Amino acid sequence: MKKDEPNEKIQSYFGQRMSDLGVTKTNNKIDLFVEDEASGQKFKKSFPIFTEDRDGSIDILIYTLSRDIFEYDHPDATPDKPNINNDRTRVYKIKRLHPDKVTNDQKYVIPKGQGTHPFIPPSVLTKYEKKEKIKTLAMTEGAFKAWKGALHGADIVGLSSITHYKDKKSGDLHPDIIKIILACEVENVIVLYDGDCLNMSLKSLQNGEDLYMRPSQFYNSATNIRSLLKEYKVSVFFAHVLSDSTPDMPKGLDDLLIIKKGHEKAVINDLNTLKTNGTYFIKLDLTDNQKKLVKYLNIDKIDNFYDYHQKLIGEKEFVYYGTRYRYNTYENSIEVVMPKEAQRYYRVGNDYYEIYQRPNKYGDLEEHSGVRLKSTIMDDHGKHFIKFIPKFKDFVNVPDHVNYQRVIHNCYNSYSPFTHKSEPGDCSHTLEFIKHIFEEQYEMGLDYMQLLYQQPTQKLPILCLVSKENKTGKTTFAKYIRLLFSNNATIIGNAEIENQFNAHLSSKLVIAIDESFIEKKLIVEKIKNMATADTMPMQKKGKDIVDIDFFAKIILLSNNVENFVTATEEDIRYWVRGIKKPEKEITNLLNKLLEEIPAFLDFLDKRTLSTKNETRAWFATDDILTDAFRRVVEAGKPSVVKTIEHEVKEMFLEFGIEEVMLTLKDIKDMFFKTNARIESEYISRSIEHHMPRVKKYKNEKGLECPKHYKIPYWTEKPDGTGKSEFEIAWRVCNGRAYIFRSEDFLTEKQRKELSERQLPTEELPF
Repeated sequence: MKKDEPNEKIQSYFGQRMSDLGVTKTNNKIDLFVEDEASGQKFKKSFPIFTEDRDGSIDILIYTLSRDIFEYDHPDATPDKPNINNDRTRVYKIKRLHPDKVTNDQKYVIPKGQGTHPFIPPSVLTKYEKKEKIKTLAMTEGAFKAWKGALHGADIVGLSSITHYKDKKSGDLHPDIIKIILACEVENVIVLYDGDCLNMSLKSLQNGEDLYMRPSQFYNSATNIRSLLKEYKVSVFFAHVLSDSTPDMPKGLDDLLIIKKGHEKAVINDLNTLKTNGTYFIKLDLTDNQKKLVKYLNIDKIDNFYDYHQKLIGEKEFVYYGTRYRYNTYENSIEVVMPKEAQRYYRVGNDYYEIYQRPNKYGDLEEHSGVRLKSTIMDDHGKHFIKFIPKFKDFVNVPDHVNYQRVIHNCYNSYSPFTHKSEPGDCSHTLEFIKHIFEEQYEMGLDYMQLLYQQPTQKLPILCLVSKENKTGKTTFAKYIRLLFSNNATIIGNAEIENQFNAHLSSKLVIAIDESFIEKKLIVEKIKNMATADTMPMQKKGKDIVDIDFFAKIILLSNNVENFVTATEEDIRYWVRGIKKPEKEITNLLNKLLEEIPAFLDFLDKRTLSTKNETRAWFATDDILTDAFRRVVEAGKPSVVKTIEHEVKEMFLEFGIEEVMLTLKDIKDMFFKTNARIESEYISRSIEHHMPRVKKYKNEKGLECPKHYKIPYWTEKPDGTGKSEFEIAWRVCNGRAYIFRSEDFLTEKQRKELSERQLPTEELPF
């Protein structure tokens, strides 16, 4: 043996785990039905239950009591379009990550959107098929625990989590578990938890999280299972491993059986002996009384909870069931620092507010703050309650989706916390939906979403989603934004924009205005100003107006494709997208988008923006100019403007010139001589508002003043034979003329043709 050569081959994570669990080549298999593609007939085929993936993680095969594999569509499949992944179905497996791959304490990966299914050990499956009697069936968390327990004689199934005991569709206990109970005439069901179920999370204490949540999860899991089994006339027991009484403190059933090698039969007998607590397990009968579990988990009284966890908590402040407490060593008692109810209130200056949820017209709950009288609060909660309400100097609006702060320099942040967390995963439905909305501007659409998420203070253009048809996805997009940014986004109607009391909009990140058809010029200007304003005068009923930082992005949704708003070519704030009807409607799309939010955020976190900050609204003006926007501009022009544009354009093409100068009188006399109802003042206003590139002549000092100019016209010239020819002549004029340039009226092709045949201009006689 060489000097540096190891004595033993180091086992992989998979190899070590399989060895501990007693998994061998012989027992690591299950016969399942597969379908022959040629004949369509089913036949049995042997599959490994545990396999190692390329990263060293462990894949756990999940199957049904009918010996069928759970299969689901490939995440990248597109049934409505040809795709190589359409025929690539996935087999449902739970992945136990290699310890080096674990992030955020997430050890297991379950296929998203495919429900949860119990792991049924082969021995239990065989008993079900033979309808053998099972007196006591255990339910525990994890396939490894179920496998190890079944290997040594326990009748047991494994749940993927203590909360994964229900069928997603029916809300009942998993149907396969019910089938086992009925077919095998089960008398007792043990809900078996790990030995740390009584422990408190030190991390939760340090992070100021509610310490009641962990024990309440175990309580709710056990009692809900008891309720779901009530009609099946079985006894239900809560149980957990007695970790403290065993050397090495095993946490789960698998750990206990590994440590107690050679005594596995005694361990299983202890588990199935229900009337008394044994050496390895605590058991509580919940069949007729679940109150004993409340007391056992130490969540019946705050004093009991603190006494049990006193060594960890000490004199630190802690949150329990929403209320913040602290142990007072002088009084030797638990004192309230902040009642749960008081956290719904706050005082800014002299005014008290209550935070509450209110449904909007879509049924979505939105967070609102309402002014409350001090006397009303005291009537509801008692006079001593007021002292617990936090007090702040003023309001601020500071959007942040990563490092959010509710209180900033003793000011109350009216922007709501971001409720989602970034996690790796599949977001194919989301990307497909965004591609549907933005089409050829897909990357810009992703930039828009990324800027909302990562740079919420950045100004963005007014996004207008328009379509004549219904069910195109524009309202779904607004609802998705609402799901993504929760209380920081809202969907409203025109009336709410007109309302002078705007406090409910002042701290929003996104304001979507549905079914927009805005006729009033003042409202149009208000929306445009909101899109670019740095501050907003916040006004509440009966209160003084207060300026607050304002970062809202406006989204307009309308079935009026061309006239939902009046816009000019200079209105660079608008980004208009014409939305088509999708080829195939996806059922429950919003639910799928909601499930993919963590994965979409992870996608955005890893993505590089495709555009740079070109303007105040980020995107370059030319990049957001779409054909849909040009149609809006064209439709919004008064007939007077359309006539002027048509006539001036004809002059360029007819006379081959690049510039035309006309006074207001020239325009009226030349283009509207037969329509006496059109007044010069109306023509002037129309040019000013709808033709912003057309300016009056200015001298070298930048002042509007009279100018000598000439207007071309056709004149008849006899040729001496009794016939006539027409040639261009010039009428010399003087006045305050508008300057019309060919570049603002003609296409590039027309201008090129114009330059090739441009006529020389005569020298003016002055």
